[in-house]
Amino acid sequence: MRLIDPNVIIHRGSVAEEDLKRRLAHEAMEQAGCLDAEGKALKGVTWTVLRGRQPRGGYTVEITRDLRLSDQARLMKPEGV
Repeated sequence: MRLIDPNVIIHRGSVAEEDLKRRLAHEAMEQAGCLDAEGKALKGVTWTVLRGRQPRGGYTVEITRDLRLSDQARLMKPEGV
C-alpha cells in the first residue's frame, strides 16, 4: 500500500466571516438593484448581515434604502420607455 496517492488532490480555502458578510451583502444589493455602475452602494443604502435564527444557522441580509438621501427617481422607468 502506498502512503502518497498522486491521483487525489484536495484544495482548501478559508474566508473570514467579515469578508463573507460583505460578499453576501454585495450580492443581495446587486440583486435588489442597489448598486451603481461601479459596484458601489447607492446613496442612502445601508446593509446589515446577521446570523440566521433558523435551527440550521445561515445568515440574514437586511438592506435599507433611505430615498431622501438618494438622487435617483423613487420609481424606476419601465424598460423600453
